[in-house]
Amino acid sequence: MARPSLPGWLTVRRALGLTPPDAEHEIADDLAVEQFERIRERLPALYAVLALVGVAAMVLTPARIDPYTRFGLPLVMTVASMWRYVHWTRLRRVWMGPDESRRALRRMMVSVPVLAGLGAAWATMNFLDASTGDRPLTIVLILLCSLAVGSTAASFPAVVALALVVGLTPITIAMAAKGDGGYLTVAATAWSVAGMTLRLAISELRDVTDNIVLRHQLQRLANTDPLTGIGNRRA
Repeated sequence: MARPSLPGWLTVRRALGLTPPDAEHEIADDLAVEQFERIRERLPALYAVLALVGVAAMVLTPARIDPYTRFGLPLVMTVASMWRYVHWTRLRRVWMGPDESRRALRRMMVSVPVLAGLGAAWATMNFLDASTGDRPLTIVLILLCSLAVGSTAASFPAVVALALVVGLTPITIAMAAKGDGGYLTVAATAWSVAGMTLRLAISELRDVTDNIVLRHQLQRLANTDPLTGIGNRRA
């Protein structure tokens, strides 16, 4: 059966995971829990990667770069990533219901883009200050961070979209401002990959939602008479 058409803004919100599907309250609850379960298994690895990237940024940034750019933002990103790593590692052992899962997802919509923003600020300043030979390293680090976020939060496309926009916009604007054809090509490629990453995240959310709806439909068929809707003896 074809899906009903929706207003454009509502379609976007649902695709990003910001609005539950048209379904029973239990399905919306299961979706929040499933999103959270998938993400909390992946997030510790993401924060470990971000902490390592922060350390690499401090070590690999040329000594001639001012200390604030070289150590300040990477150090903040490293410490914040380590703190979030410990937090999400502890959450792996905690049972989370629907309401707790929604609150955790809302907090993640703030913390992950903030870390992406710190990395983007460092990358942009370093890109503008570095020599031509040192710039590729900066580009590679911020692209790795942004795509790592996208793959980790794939079941919550809203976080993926925020992280990619916050992480890639400053550095790609800086590359475009240089007017160099090579930088423009890299910027266009980065946004193409970002678009593909977001599309995959939307597809994963749709698959998760469809599986939950199907599971509830099967439970209903198993426990009720399909003609009368009355509970059967197995219910």
